Amino acid sequence: MSSQKSGQLSRRLMMSTTSTGTTTTTTITNDTVAKQPTVLLSKRMGVSIIRLNRPHKYNAWTQQMYDTVANGLTDAATDESIKLALITGTGSFYSAGNDLKNYEKAFKQFDGDMNRAADEQTERFRQFVAAFIDFPKPLIAAVNGPAIGVAATTLALVDCAVASDSAYFSTPFSSLGLSAEGCSTYTFPQIMGQSMAAQMLYFNHKMSATEALQSGLVSRVIPSAQFDEYIENWIFADRTGIVNTCYPQSMRASKQLVRSAAIRQVLHEVNRSECLILKQRSVSDECLEAIQKFFIKNKL
Repeated sequence: MSSQKSGQLSRRLMMSTTSTGTTTTTTITNDTVAKQPTVLLSKRMGVSIIRLNRPHKYNAWTQQMYDTVANGLTDAATDESIKLALITGTGSFYSAGNDLKNYEKAFKQFDGDMNRAADEQTERFRQFVAAFIDFPKPLIAAVNGPAIGVAATTLALVDCAVASDSAYFSTPFSSLGLSAEGCSTYTFPQIMGQSMAAQMLYFNHKMSATEALQSGLVSRVIPSAQFDEYIENWIFADRTGIVNTCYPQSMRASKQLVRSAAIRQVLHEVNRSECLILKQRSVSDECLEAIQKFFIKNKL
């Protein structure tokens, strides 16, 4: 990136304005604008529940949210009382993906040094994705609405994803001047085939819930009006729910066979490679132009 364009972006960023069982819940990470907790971690009947809770911003990921979710998965992995984990969102969206204001915060943190900001951002992101790769217990995603960017790519790293019929899936990397992440360059072609993966990763295809079911990205599509009830019964119902019908060590043993150490090693290498390219793309002229358009559109 030219020094002139780098300076333009730095000035724009620096000048913008920030804006049925017993359940135990911990509130993590405060949203400075809405004064609301942006991630809720809870435990219920042996299930670690991670709920993205930033509905006024469509559950877009902040820097702290990445850390909180990664730490939540790490804690659940070592907690012997936890049988499995569930990740979902509050409101109409599962998640709108990375909040572009993260760029502003990182640039301010490093006094406009774009390369240092990119290093910090991508390392945080690498660790976030690694937490999905290494989680040893069953991990379920209840996709209550649209999943964009990293919210869509990491679905390929969970063990089972079910979606509301209001959901759609989008990975608009090329429209932002960025590159694919979340191990999607490896997982998407395996799951949905090379052609559909290319539509998603290169050409910004917006995949419907029906397409996601047909492609294997999700295992079931539920009418939105019945979604919460379905998740409740599927996981927690007295005689038929997962927590009452599936032995935890049995589930974990099968997952160890499905996601073996060799497969995890491959995924970690893909994650590292993707993050290296993502770091380069995040300081590119194309990304600069996309971010400037975003800020102008949103009058930041």
